[in-house]
Amino acid sequence: MMQPVTIQQPAPCHESWEAMTPTDLGRHCAACQTLVVDFTQMTDAEVVAFLRHTIPGNRCGRFREDQVGRPMLAAAQPVTGLRRWAVAGVLLLGSVFGLKARAQSATPETNEQGMLPAALQPTPFTISDSLFLVQGVVRNWWGVRQAGAQVKVGWIRKTTDAKGYFSAHIPYTSRGNIQYITAWGKPPRIHMTLRAKVPFDSARTKPYRIKLRRVADYSVGFY
Repeated sequence: MMQPVTIQQPAPCHESWEAMTPTDLGRHCAACQTLVVDFTQMTDAEVVAFLRHTIPGNRCGRFREDQVGRPMLAAAQPVTGLRRWAVAGVLLLGSVFGLKARAQSATPETNEQGMLPAALQPTPFTISDSLFLVQGVVRNWWGVRQAGAQVKVGWIRKTTDAKGYFSAHIPYTSRGNIQYITAWGKPPRIHMTLRAKVPFDSARTKPYRIKLRRVADYSVGFY
């Protein structure tokens, strides 16, 4: 029988949630250079499934008050076959739908200092198991962040957001099979594609900083 998961909130983060860059799993915090996962629209079973199948280590998340400080149990029935993919879709897309829903709902009550309740602030937590987070920022030849650039990590392809950020989750056991992160894009008013090829570090947890260049030999790697 699986042990229940309890979310502890030792020290809420004071960075502004609204100021963070939206991602597929929540938001990207520029101050900490990390992904903040939005759990506020997930059920207990979805939270437990996510925490048991994502990158190990200390991470940040956003929780409802009723999700903090109590045991959470996984779903009683195992998730198999097509249903497993359906649940994965909920985990990946739930925060996107949740952000839209909150935008249409009433504004949460704030305290006298105008801050959200502590449990709605991003907070550190520890998770374990089988997905590895790769994230970073792509800049063009002139050092300007490149929106809409294509980034490929192994077989996973992502597009940078308006601020040049990207994030991708890869199976933890597949890290050793990836040699490079490749990126390409066209800056405004430039009629050529700039490219970069960065060696992949399977032990790296810090964001990559990738600079696109005009290259004659694409086999050359750039940091």
